[in-house]
This record gives sequence, C-alpha cells and structure tokens, in this order.
Amino acid sequence: MEVAPGGCVGFRFGAGTEQACGAGADLELRLATEGATLRLEADGIRNLGMVALSDAASRASVEGVAAPAETVQAGATYVVQSRRQTILVRVVEVRGMEKVRSSAPAALRAPRASEVDAADPRGITATAPSPKVTLLLEWMPLEKSSQK
Repeated sequence: MEVAPGGCVGFRFGAGTEQACGAGADLELRLATEGATLRLEADGIRNLGMVALSDAASRASVEGVAAPAETVQAGATYVVQSRRQTILVRVVEVRGMEKVRSSAPAALRAPRASEVDAADPRGITATAPSPKVTLLLEWMPLEKSSQK
C-alpha cells in the first residue's frame, strides 16, 4: 500500500487490491498531513505486538478486537475485523516515513530545476511529487473456530 501525507488508501483482502477509502475496503491506511502519524483503520483492530503471523492466531482468539484504529508499527501484527471477515495482518516494512517527516510542506518547498518547464518562460508549471509512505503487508484469514 502506498499513501501520501494527508492521504488515505483502502485495501480489500479478498481481491488483494487497493481502492479508495470509504469504498467498502476491509482496511484503510491514513497518513496525517504532516506525516507524523500513520494509522490503520477498520471496523475493529488490535495490535498484537511483534508477533510472527504464524504465531498470532492463538493470541488473536484470546484478545479479540477493540479499537477502530491503531498506529502503524513496522513488524507488528494486527487482528483486523471487517464486515466480511477477521484477518491477521503483519506490517512487514514501512518505507519512506522518515523522508515524509523531514520534507517541508509542498507550499514551502523551493522549485527544483526539474519542476521548471523550459517551454514556459514565466516559470514553474509543474509541482514536485510529494514523498509517499509504502507499507508492505502480509496477511492470513483467521479461521472461524478461532474467532471470538
């Protein structure tokens, strides 16, 4: 999943595809405008901590699901409850968070040479792409017998 500051992206586990937030996604990823907070949101979610996905099923059935959102931690495993199913999700890696946090807001950045259109003598016509955060996930459906 990839998201820019102030952005949101949804994910549907059954299809393994990204989609717009609010369009019935099983899980949504939101990045605060200033890039300081990266959150996972679902109907219910609980952080199980730094647990391997294969070891998380027994903890998931005992601890259940609580909040509608959790702050993302690389290496952490989450129980995610959607309208369709309960899934174990492990955040394998978070890329680009430091770049997002250290970059100035787009309105304050000076233009780079690559942003100036040579055909337009008046100046800048393009904007620099804002840095994005990429989240690498692995997931596994929870069996019905282990769900609460």
